[in-house]
Formats: sequence, structure tokens, C-alpha cells
Amino acid sequence: MTKLLPVVAAAVSLFAALPAHAADAVVLYTADGLENLYKDVLPAFAKKEGVKVNIVTAGSGEVVNRATVEKDSPKADVLVTLPPFIQQAQQGALLQPYQSVNYKNVPAIAKASDGAWATFVNNYFSFAINPETTKSAPKTFSDLLHPDYSGKIAYSNPATAGDGMAVIILTSALMGEDNAFKYLTSLEKSAKFHTKGTGYLDVLLSRNEIAFANGDL
Repeated sequence: MTKLLPVVAAAVSLFAALPAHAADAVVLYTADGLENLYKDVLPAFAKKEGVKVNIVTAGSGEVVNRATVEKDSPKADVLVTLPPFIQQAQQGALLQPYQSVNYKNVPAIAKASDGAWATFVNNYFSFAINPETTKSAPKTFSDLLHPDYSGKIAYSNPATAGDGMAVIILTSALMGEDNAFKYLTSLEKSAKFHTKGTGYLDVLLSRNEIAFANGDL
């Protein structure tokens, strides 16, 4: 089994939807976990462009689901999410191609050929533990099946969170798809719950409500 070390799992991608609904406001639908980034960059953007940015935050899959429901009457101007949900949005014809002058600096593998989306930051999959509730840190995936972790594990829902989907992608890459799903079935016996997004899991860890969770950097 592979040790529980951070690995590159995906990249956060930015893609344009429909033109802004108002000249003085932009609606941003975004995956959670990027709050500190937005605090750093959005005030300067708003000041420079003279627009307000209204943010709606949820899990990666959830923001795409919301945009899909609103397809005939779009509310979002910009969406930020993780693969594979960005490709899902592209396949669902939710995106309007947008060719930023800066896209030339983005590697071809990290952007859509038609300009529908482009990666703007790498996302590193990781696991996190609460040392106050964990006697010894797990070293392998199989360690998480130990009875000591029963009812103390949580990871974000793969259907709504990119990092939850990354759990499936990572274990499948390491174990093979069949063995990965067998493993996840066994792990489910120790799972306390699954969250819609990943951003809140660190809070639950700090509150000692769980001992182990997935995350990203």
C-alpha cells in the first residue's frame, strides 16, 4: 500500500459562463477551500474594475449541478471547480469560450483547446489527522481499516466534491478499480459521514468530531 502522502490529484480550473448580468457586479460560483485566495485577490480586482463580486460557495460538483439547473436562466458569470466536474460542465454546454491574453502562459494540457476553461492553480490532494484524537498516525491506506478509526473517518462526497472524487481516482490508480471499490466499501464501515464539500472538514477535525479526513493544499 502507498503511504498517506500528498499527491497531485487535480487542478482548480476557471471557466467562463455567460456575460455578466450587471455592469457593476459579477456572480462567482466556486468550489470551497479557496476563501483565503479570494480574500487576497478579489478586493484589488473589485477596486480596479469597479465591480462587486458576489460569491456562492459549495462543493465542486454542487456548483456545476446548480449551474446545470439554472442553464436556461444563468445566474453565474464565472465558475471555479475541480476536474472532472469542469469537463462535465463543458459537455453540458454550460460554458462560453473565453480566450484570456494570459492563456498563452498555461500549458496545453491544463486548458481546453476552445478556451472553455483553463487551470489557474494546482491542487494537491492530501489527508489530515487530528493528533489529539489519533494515537498513531496512519501510514498506509490499510491502516485506516483498523478498529481504532471506526466512526472517526470522514471524507467529502465524490458526487458533490472534487476532493471526494479524488479519493476514488487516487485509490483506483493505486489499487486498480475493482480493488479500490472493495477497499472503499470496507472503509465505509469506519466512516462517520460524508460532507458536500471539503472545506469544512478541517473545522470538524479541530473540534475533535473526527480524527481523519481528506483535504487539499
